[in-house]
Amino acid sequence: MTLRYRHFLKLLDFSPAELQQRIESVRTLRDLRGCRQDKPVLRGKNLALLFCESHNQTRWTTQSACSRQGANFHFFGPGESGLEEGEPVACTASHLGRLFDALLIHGVDQETLEEVARLAGVPVCNLGSKEFQPLSMLADFATMLAHSPKALSELSVVVLGDGSTSLSQSLLVGASKLGLDMRFCGPEKLQPEATLVETCLALAAETGAQIRLYTDPDEAVKGADFVYSQSWDTNKKVVESLLAYRATNGLLSRSGNSSCKLLHRRAYLAEGGLDQELGLDGLEVSRELFESASNLVFEQAEYSLYAHEMALISLLA
Repeated sequence: MTLRYRHFLKLLDFSPAELQQRIESVRTLRDLRGCRQDKPVLRGKNLALLFCESHNQTRWTTQSACSRQGANFHFFGPGESGLEEGEPVACTASHLGRLFDALLIHGVDQETLEEVARLAGVPVCNLGSKEFQPLSMLADFATMLAHSPKALSELSVVVLGDGSTSLSQSLLVGASKLGLDMRFCGPEKLQPEATLVETCLALAAETGAQIRLYTDPDEAVKGADFVYSQSWDTNKKVVESLLAYRATNGLLSRSGNSSCKLLHRRAYLAEGGLDQELGLDGLEVSRELFESASNLVFEQAEYSLYAHEMALISLLA
């Protein structure tokens, strides 16, 4: 499971074969846990968890992964990481690198993350930058494999909503590296960044992946194996522009695939605000779909734990 690279920063840094190996390692860790054959391998390691933005689910997952592998972890929240805007990154990275065996970072821009990795002198792991979410993507691909008899290269996945998010960008990169049929579907003004699409199309030409952009969700979901919904901005105008891309049982049924499943990174239903004002039972996902057997959000959360453990073991064991 040893990484060829010293850091875990973005999926673009890895070859398709290396990503496949990482995904298989995630699945192996889950299997070992299931038969109680897993053993902690990071005893004595001191890890810094640097959160420039609060994110409960990422913190829960990362701390659990550290504990399960026997590592000591030290959490630094917003205002404590030394990586916030205006902080001297060069000094902070060098200082932290002398104190800890690895730096696990959430909530900074990718450029800052890469600079820390260049200067720290210890492994750096991206828990979620403003541009990319590599560990979440590996967990999601492992989840897909667990819920489909198909190989990754045979899967069709539709991503709904905003193409500029770190989740959309990471899914496009992962799909292009691993040969999936990936379809982004959202409003014309929220399509993925053109330069990244060009990069992914170039990768897809080598791997056999299909990268397609849609604005019509009914067209996008035809034959899909998974529909991936994203959390929405709470701005009313933005929400209204995304209503056509709301995940419902009806949308999944229009795929024509009775086994089509929902993927989502939010482990709760957004309620009590704009949804009520707009007469909806949940914003980006309907209550009926969220409470159905088609919802894999909690499976994704579990696989995220093993993805974080995989990264830590790969970097430090």
